[in-house]
Amino acid sequence: MSEHEARRVLDETVDPSAHLMRDEWKSFMSIGEAFAARDTVRHSEREYARGAVHSNSTEGFDNRVRRTVAGVFHHISPPHADLYLNEIGFRWSQRVLAGHARRRTRKEREVVKPLWSRITPAL
Repeated sequence: MSEHEARRVLDETVDPSAHLMRDEWKSFMSIGEAFAARDTVRHSEREYARGAVHSNSTEGFDNRVRRTVAGVFHHISPPHADLYLNEIGFRWSQRVLAGHARRRTRKEREVVKPLWSRITPAL
């Protein structure tokens, strides 16, 4: 995505009173002057979160889109991409935190992973 396209999408879809959290992606570095607040996490300095400032939700959603396309849809046609992405976004927003699980990495470091559950659909 180009800087021009990223700026257009943000201008059309995000409220200017929002807090923009971004990483060091080149196209995002010059975007955000119109937002009430903006912060950048610096992955190049091994910073991935600073208090409430992070880009993990965006990266998590991006990974969910990639896994859903590869595992469920297998292909997304450009004319219908908005329908597929709306479906993925709906499923993402219908989840609730169900708990946490402690895991060990290959290097024996302990991490805590969130466990997600779906909201029961209204009848």
